[in-house]
Amino acid sequence: MFPLGFWSLVFMASPEERPAIENIGWIFSYRIESGRLSHFESGYRDHLDWHRRHKDHMAWYGWFVANGPRMGTFIDGTFGHRFDASKNRVDPQGDQEHFQQFVAPFVTPANRTTYEHLTAASTSRFLEEREKPEAILVYRLTLAVGCEDAFRKSLVAIRSTFSNQEQSMAFSWYKVLEGDRIPTYVLMIPMGEGYANVQTATAVVSNMDGNWRGLVTSLETETWSYRNDLSYFP
Repeated sequence: MFPLGFWSLVFMASPEERPAIENIGWIFSYRIESGRLSHFESGYRDHLDWHRRHKDHMAWYGWFVANGPRMGTFIDGTFGHRFDASKNRVDPQGDQEHFQQFVAPFVTPANRTTYEHLTAASTSRFLEEREKPEAILVYRLTLAVGCEDAFRKSLVAIRSTFSNQEQSMAFSWYKVLEGDRIPTYVLMIPMGEGYANVQTATAVVSNMDGNWRGLVTSLETETWSYRNDLSYFP
């Protein structure tokens, strides 16, 4: 959830850097204190109830990282917003106070990031449209300096290839605007019934690799497992 000081960071961006369409997402990650998982889950459910009682219009996803370098980390996120979303927040002070009482004692904040959904490079807006896949395969790519334009062009070319196929696999690309190494891009592939399986997804990403070879300096992958009981949808 949003710390009180977070929005001041958002509005540091100049007007020309703030996408006007609803393509912005915010993701927060937390390390659960040892032996406090059940306390965290109970407190977090209480906090989601606070949002429900206050008729929060923002949807909040909850995931646990199932594998990868951050395994066990809890992640929550909200998507499909404009940069000025804070103007319509419900009781920011009350939100922060409730979070501090019921959730903060059981976690250590690890990171907060601002994402921009890249419509031209994606075949899906599954998070912005509030779909609930069982899991998400996440790839985080850090680019070499000076390679961003070439990388963005390669993403659009990849997307065009998928658009010409009879059954296009759903995936979303995001640019990290704040909170991680820059430039960093994130690929999210929904997994589960009605979506791709792991074998298909990894094969597709392997084929993508040829389009960005030489442009990427590091690549990390992890799987986020969805928790409906730790999510909120108005």
